[in-house]
Amino acid sequence: MHLQSPSAAGVCLALLLTTTSAAGGEPTVVRRIDPLIDAQLRKDGIPPSPRSDDAEFQRRVYLDLTGRLPPLAKVADFLDSKDPDKRAKLIDDLLAGPEYGQHLARYWTELFVKRDGEQNKRLKADAFRAWLADQFNTGRGWDRIVTDLLTVDGEGPAVFVYQANRLSGDRPSPAKMVGATANLFLGVQLQCAECHDHPYAAWKRTEFWELAAFFGRTRFEKGAEKNSQKVTEAEPPPPDPMAKGRPGFRPPANGTIDIPDALDAKVVAATVTAKFPGRPQPKLSEHGPYRPLYAAWLTDPKNPAFARAAVNRYWSILFARGLVNPLDDLNPDNAATHPELLDLLATEFVRSGHDVKSLLRSICLTEAYQRSSRVTAGNRDHDGYARMPVKLLQGEVLLKCLDQALGVEVIVPVKNAKKEAVAAIPNAELFDTAGYDESASNYSFGAPQLLRLMNAEVPRRAPALIAKLQEGNPEPGKVVEKLFLLTLARRPTAEETKDMLALVKASGEPAKGYAAVLWILLNTAEFVANH
Repeated sequence: MHLQSPSAAGVCLALLLTTTSAAGGEPTVVRRIDPLIDAQLRKDGIPPSPRSDDAEFQRRVYLDLTGRLPPLAKVADFLDSKDPDKRAKLIDDLLAGPEYGQHLARYWTELFVKRDGEQNKRLKADAFRAWLADQFNTGRGWDRIVTDLLTVDGEGPAVFVYQANRLSGDRPSPAKMVGATANLFLGVQLQCAECHDHPYAAWKRTEFWELAAFFGRTRFEKGAEKNSQKVTEAEPPPPDPMAKGRPGFRPPANGTIDIPDALDAKVVAATVTAKFPGRPQPKLSEHGPYRPLYAAWLTDPKNPAFARAAVNRYWSILFARGLVNPLDDLNPDNAATHPELLDLLATEFVRSGHDVKSLLRSICLTEAYQRSSRVTAGNRDHDGYARMPVKLLQGEVLLKCLDQALGVEVIVPVKNAKKEAVAAIPNAELFDTAGYDESASNYSFGAPQLLRLMNAEVPRRAPALIAKLQEGNPEPGKVVEKLFLLTLARRPTAEETKDMLALVKASGEPAKGYAAVLWILLNTAEFVANH
């Protein structure tokens, strides 16, 4: 099997264009992204939507980079600022804040923990999320983060990844580890080759198990703390004479692993040695460790799939779809919508030291990212970045935004996220309805979620919030404006102001009327969407 490699022209182009910076600190790579997208739009005869206004952009970039709404205290300042560089400065500020890492940590934790359904429900991800958030916030390279996840030895937050891919209580699953890492870090559905040769790719079953062999000696041991675990490549127990002929009978040595029979998992079909696809047999010590070799191969700059899968996935976070879709199906028969762009981003990503912040900053600075989501005649059904797709807020993000809009100003610590969410919306799990690795553009909420939103505990929280907005006795129109800025991060139109003031007047009691306005805004499609 040969991993898909970038075109030579794309690599050369990227190397020539990413070594300098444009005026104002804009990476030169930014100036190369839009021409590649615009050229395709012209070829297809698709008109792009206009640039987003400041309100649309501010709310979008806050939600994309932090999973939170713009704070009320900062919304109007940004909208009123005349600074021509205010968008770039806002992007930098958000990438430098703690919420950035917390948001990405939530995204990746959900990808790991949902892989096994019931088995993973009891896993505690708090320490892992906090550790991962710190890695992102300190700007650690993506290759180093992934290496630490795969090579953890002993205790530590990264043990979580092995717990989320375990075979039983005492052993991680080599097959699950290979399937998960290939899926998330290489963009390959390698798990299809676990039981048979891949039906649509060149992967052979033996190649799958040769990679799994790098995890064959991985074990859990008791940690220092009660109920804690550590991961090690310790000596496995001696063979069980009663299990002779079954997978795992021989303690793996020299990087070998037993392949179970496809029809009877209790029977050994063959034994293979750890090996990378398309490469000579590596020299392996008798007792390992073997996982560092796997991590080095996976993250090697010469392995083009690692960088391509990463930039494709991070692009999808911002645009609700990757340059290649599905995200875990990067193969020669599934071409990117913009091949040169994928080559350019992947090459720059490697050159930057796999810098995620730099990658996201470059994408957010483009005109493609800053386009409005409003439809222009001729681009309604086009998915080539003529406009920004509308993205639905994911469950936990929506709950945090509700808490924020209802007056909970403090950032909820990771370990208390669910407790705080439940305080605002009972049965918060109802909002965690998106499918595994589902596109944010898919509407996954249904009647239960909408009913829950409509019956949110706004009345209990509204009085204190409304009283705060009424401090200084502002005119009613200003209070309505603050409610719009708080929830939708924009000022109301003249018609919206007129309608809302009429509602406040009809209520007979201003505070009650303002609470009704707040309830209406929280139940709009605009609030639950990132547009």
